[in-house]
Amino acid sequence: LSVPMKLVVSDGTMREMDVAFKPMNAPNSSLMLIEAQEISERKHATEVLRHAYEDLEARVAERAHELTQEIGERRRAEASLRLTAQVIDRLNEGVISLDTEFQITSINPAFTRITGYDEDDIMGCPPPFFNNMGENNGLQRQMHESLVKGTAWDGEFWDVTKDGTRYAANLSVSPIGTETDELVQYAAVLTDVTRRKEDEERIRYQANFDVVTKLPNRTLFFDRLTQAIANTARANQKLGLLFIDLDGFKLVNDTLGHDAGDELLRESGERLNECVRSGDTVARLGGDEFTVIMPSIPDGHHINIVAQRILNALSSPFQ
Repeated sequence: LSVPMKLVVSDGTMREMDVAFKPMNAPNSSLMLIEAQEISERKHATEVLRHAYEDLEARVAERAHELTQEIGERRRAEASLRLTAQVIDRLNEGVISLDTEFQITSINPAFTRITGYDEDDIMGCPPPFFNNMGENNGLQRQMHESLVKGTAWDGEFWDVTKDGTRYAANLSVSPIGTETDELVQYAAVLTDVTRRKEDEERIRYQANFDVVTKLPNRTLFFDRLTQAIANTARANQKLGLLFIDLDGFKLVNDTLGHDAGDELLRESGERLNECVRSGDTVARLGGDEFTVIMPSIPDGHHINIVAQRILNALSSPFQ
């Protein structure tokens, strides 16, 4: 039988002891052998070991919790990156990543659809539109100046695809940096705006040119006349202005139809243009009325010569 006990030893200190009671083996003996073994250090060591084990378990549990959180955050970040990559791949705009030397590091499928260049063609090279930007009113220089200042740049220019097709491009370039503003890369977005440019050009053309004859219309006529008057006055020169009306035009429309009338107007406009200088303006005001603006003429006699030339041209039979 072994019993833990606390005993006071001869120096007066209390010690933890393990006391064992063992019966004597002698016959008819009731004597007991008592053995006492001090266990203070062993118990202290056990206690220290227990505390160390508990502390280790706590640390392991804490680190396991941290790792779980880190893994969760990493998985969420990876999922977010995958989603971002999927979104970029499905955009209609071309997305280009460039290093600090302006060399391409990645492109999305839309960039290939717009330009015709795939990764094998341009990876590690400057973007194909870079050289053409230098030919468009110094856009390359303007972009460089903005990016050096750390600000985004946006501009439009005409570019060509890999197969030589001309298209209108809208380009946005932004510098990407760290929290300490250290430049890491550039991100560019390329949009094909050819249809919008063509629509704008068509609207501008329709607003300033006659649909039938392709000559300047009344709006553009007055704009050019105003400019011509101002330039003539500033240079102290003469300006010639002619008004032409086609006799019998209504009869052509009424008897031969509007298609024939339109053809007569077109050919009349062509004949008028052949009678004047390249810097003169032939315009159609409407109906069968035409005008001619002749800036910087030497004298009034020049007007008479052009007027007679026009009369002769319009007097010839129309086929």
